[in-house]
Amino acid sequence: GGTQSGGAPLDLVDIDEIIARAPESSIDDEGTSPSVGDSLLNAFKWADFKAEVDEHEEEERRKEEEAAANAAKKVKEMEEKKEILLKQANSATEKDKTLLAQEGNSEFWNRVIPDDLKEGAVAQDLYVGPRKRKRGQILTENGEDISCRPRSRRANSSSDGLISRREIKSLVASFLKFGETSQIDSILSDSRLKDIISPGEATKILNTALEDAKAAIQAISDDDVDAEDDGEQKKKDDRVIDVCGVQESARKIVTRCRELQLLRDKMSAYESDLKFRMSKPIKSANYGTRWTATNDAMLLVGLARHGFGNWEKIKMDKELLLEHKISIPESEGLAVEGAPEPVTLSRRATALLKALFKEEVKFLEQQKARTKSSSRNSVKSVERKSRKTEVGKKKRKTGGGSSRREMRSLMASEMGTITQLRDAGVNPDKQAKLEITKECLLKLGDRIEAVSGNDDSLRKTLWNFIHSEGHCGVEPDGLQKLYKRLKIKSK
Repeated sequence: GGTQSGGAPLDLVDIDEIIARAPESSIDDEGTSPSVGDSLLNAFKWADFKAEVDEHEEEERRKEEEAAANAAKKVKEMEEKKEILLKQANSATEKDKTLLAQEGNSEFWNRVIPDDLKEGAVAQDLYVGPRKRKRGQILTENGEDISCRPRSRRANSSSDGLISRREIKSLVASFLKFGETSQIDSILSDSRLKDIISPGEATKILNTALEDAKAAIQAISDDDVDAEDDGEQKKKDDRVIDVCGVQESARKIVTRCRELQLLRDKMSAYESDLKFRMSKPIKSANYGTRWTATNDAMLLVGLARHGFGNWEKIKMDKELLLEHKISIPESEGLAVEGAPEPVTLSRRATALLKALFKEEVKFLEQQKARTKSSSRNSVKSVERKSRKTEVGKKKRKTGGGSSRREMRSLMASEMGTITQLRDAGVNPDKQAKLEITKECLLKLGDRIEAVSGNDDSLRKTLWNFIHSEGHCGVEPDGLQKLYKRLKIKSK
């Protein structure tokens, strides 16, 4: 059957319509007009041909639509796979970052080291004999080498029966926490080697390591001096020393021991280590919780008590009052929001120890400068001796010079300064009061030093006189200390 121009099928009964749609052919090849039958036949042929063409175009269009749908489906599937792979990559990256932040995490190294290498290493440890280790010799007074002598018997001891490299490494690490062989019991307890190495052996090993480290640092200093003589630039490097087969930084050993020893020396000047305070606090820390100079002092006390890096023990020490000031997220129940964590605490403790050492160096330099200054003033020694003679005569006349009248006569030229010091106490301006007090103390102290010379008794009596006449709130010893500090600053 045929189809209409709009695509609807023609009714075969409608002959007139078929004929009307048939193409007109006026004359055939022989020059005669076609008959009615021929026209009808041509109409049917044209209708069938048109229907076949439309069906073919419909089939082509349907195939194109199916191909387009399949292509769109494949593109969508590829985009979904791409999103899944991107999510997996981001998840793996975050997991690696988390593992990298956790030092010593075995899971991270299990991922990094291929399985075949791990199996080979395990096989080597299991089936290959023990390697020969290089160890430095430590000799007793009798010439006996005790650096790596056979250790105590135990159930799981190795076949060679010697102190292993891992145990030496643990011993050195604990030594760096305490910094002194006088703390050998704490060092052995921290390294869990009490039943393996005797205190005497451990002390010998650590003392030798410390001496080797100092020698290495001295060698660096000598190289720097030689470089300066040759016009070369200083070398700022480090040396590595061997401690029974374990490599360790010489500078790290010397610096840590020096700082912790100084810290204990400073603390020993106090009746209790809890009263220890830094004379010059460093810049305050900006943590999520309030952190004061007292917390800094207690952190240093914790280092001296429990060792550098033993933050959990320091946190749990009730006397230090740092329980709510330290956060240890790795331990259950010890995390404190906003409080510094172990990495931050290590930086803070290192900065405090450096500041303490710099303060000590500055004090020693000032003492050295005072010594040089006194030697330069040796020219005035004759004048001082004459003054001593004069004061001695006055003391003999007045029975020791302890009377108020005698003190007034000795300090006659400075009585106006004493009155000025007394009047400064009622000055409402705090800054002006401070400046006047400093000026007066310098004048009075210089006069007392000139009069008393090397007579400590007379010097003490004169400071007592200043205290009573000037109505000072500070004790005589305090006035003398203040004068000494002002004198150092004025230089």
